[in-house]
Amino acid sequence: MLDQRRLPGEEISHTYTDYREVARAIREMVIAGASRHRRCRCQGVALGVLHSSANPSTIARRIFRKCCDVIAKTRPTPVDLFWALERMKSRIRRTHRAIFRPGQDQASPRRGSPAKSISKKKATDEAIGRYGAEFMPAKVKS
Repeated sequence: MLDQRRLPGEEISHTYTDYREVARAIREMVIAGASRHRRCRCQGVALGVLHSSANPSTIARRIFRKCCDVIAKTRPTPVDLFWALERMKSRIRRTHRAIFRPGQDQASPRRGSPAKSISKKKATDEAIGRYGAEFMPAKVKS
């Protein structure tokens, strides 16, 4: 992740391998901006689940929820930033029911991918950034 606090004078990147590191980076404003927060929160939760040694049932019920709770408490932000976390929670619940309670009527896990929705939002945010860049000075003092 690009350290937003160091811009525009320096470009310093950090690599995070744990959801708690991602949460700290958001709290400390290393990662700034609504679209970055949204993506980083989802990536942080994914890191937490990926590195968990728990069985699939525990991941769906406890580990995943714990990661979401830690990430969600990082900064008080507009509601739309929590939208992606809620979509992930819903998807995990449906998938968990499909795996551990087969035969129950539920929505297809393929419907409305959160990753696609996040990609669309990212494209919109980038387009806004390109438009706004026209109004930035050509050279910024550091």
